[in-house]
Amino acid sequence: MNLDPAAALALLAAPVALGAGAWVIRRWLSRLDAHLAELQKTLSEMRVKSAVADERYSKVLGIQENLQAQVSALTKDVGRLAGAVEKLWTILEVKGLIPARASDQILREAGGK
Repeated sequence: MNLDPAAALALLAAPVALGAGAWVIRRWLSRLDAHLAELQKTLSEMRVKSAVADERYSKVLGIQENLQAQVSALTKDVGRLAGAVEKLWTILEVKGLIPARASDQILREAGGK
């Protein structure tokens, strides 16, 4: 069988070209694999940081709820104290120990009502 020299050269070059193409593809896949490993490492680090942030956020929410409960309790205590002071002033006025309406004047001078 007589082959044209160009056809024979093409037949010989085809496996070389396929081999070179396969080498290029393997090299490209190797690089992609390295990039994927780096991305997985970064993702893992981000998950750890996210878990730490979630834990800190939970602690902050707990602290906030605790502070809100304390403020609420203090507000109630201050309300009770104000009521007790008002009753004390009234008792002192009724008993004549302080002049009537003196409590209003004292509060005004102190920057109250």
